[in-house]
Amino acid sequence: MPIRRPRAPKPALRHVAFLETMASAPERSPLHDGAYAALLTLRLLDHWLTLGSELADPNVSAHRAAREAVNAIQGDAEMRAALSSILNAICSLQEPDAQPVLPRVYALGGLIERRGLLSEAGDIYATVARYVDSTVHLDLAFDAHMRRGFCLRTNGEFEWSEQAYASAASLAVRDKDRVRVITARQGQAKVEWARGNLPAADKAMEALATEAEQLDAKRVLAMVLHDRSGVARDRGDLPRAIRLGYDAFRRTADEFERERVLADLANYLSVYGATDSATDALRALEITARSADLRWTSQVNLLSLAVRTGNEMMFKHYRRRLSEAALPVRIQIEFMIELGSGCMQFGQLADARTALTDGLKAAEDAGANQKIFVFEEMLRSLESAERAERRANANRPEPVAAPDDIAAALRDLLLEVSGAAA
Repeated sequence: MPIRRPRAPKPALRHVAFLETMASAPERSPLHDGAYAALLTLRLLDHWLTLGSELADPNVSAHRAAREAVNAIQGDAEMRAALSSILNAICSLQEPDAQPVLPRVYALGGLIERRGLLSEAGDIYATVARYVDSTVHLDLAFDAHMRRGFCLRTNGEFEWSEQAYASAASLAVRDKDRVRVITARQGQAKVEWARGNLPAADKAMEALATEAEQLDAKRVLAMVLHDRSGVARDRGDLPRAIRLGYDAFRRTADEFERERVLADLANYLSVYGATDSATDALRALEITARSADLRWTSQVNLLSLAVRTGNEMMFKHYRRRLSEAALPVRIQIEFMIELGSGCMQFGQLADARTALTDGLKAAEDAGANQKIFVFEEMLRSLESAERAERRANANRPEPVAAPDDIAAALRDLLLEVSGAAA
């Protein structure tokens, strides 16, 4: 006779992303310690909501371990403050109630997302989406699903991303908020874009743009036009990408969004070959951009344009400016790629090798595998250029002096014509 087992949810190991970060980061590093403290804090939250107020007692081992891990974080005051606020809220509430704590958890997700740790951020947004009461806190529920969808899409987890966007769309439909419905369905269209189904993405975005225009939803319409310009770029239709990008730029009111759109428009113009207009756009961004990252990115793109147009003076200018800046790792890697390329083009092969070698190490340290391949390929090209230079040097005749009388006569001739010209 078969044994009947009670039906119950299968146990799931949550917050695996933090374990993966801990496994890849050096022990006692801020990244490792932050991931460990976040893991213990989120597990405490889970257990508090499941098991009850006992877990709110700071003397309970699970609570004490989480607090000690948070206090042990060195060199990352933002992470320590964000996690402490969650623990303090649990202590203050005592009785399990997720709703007052979840805005703090969502803020933690935003902090981690801004640092590029999208697997961890997606896990945190999933925690918010799991516990939030969407009938009371619709904004938080919608935003948690949307941010989770973004993180999953960016990490290539397309099916889960599509589900997150669908959940956000369902919430918006229930609330009869057509603007939010468009925003969520735009996320689903971007999943198709990420999958490479460009015709389907373009068709879906065209319909969403039409609906946004009918609703006079200016911000959403600008957002959709911006994304449509990116799809057109990937389909190889640069004139259409430029037109859509410019339309999005004209319609965008938010300054930060305008800067992002202008940066993409500059990229389309650069690839199209309209280098003067691309330079104008990038220089405007360099002057007006509110974030240092975008200013530096604009300067890296101007350096790249200098290489492509053979403008050595412009190349030297931006090389000097970027070399003096404290660039984030991601932008530093891009700078090293363009610097190496420019030094090769302008015959500075020793400098090119230094830039590419340093850039390769930075990419390896950051785990940027795609950029590692770029540096390795460029180093192979550099070796060919160095071999060609060695052959040219070997075949170049040694310099010799002309006979004294001829050398003197030609020196006198130069002095004579120089004086006449003056």
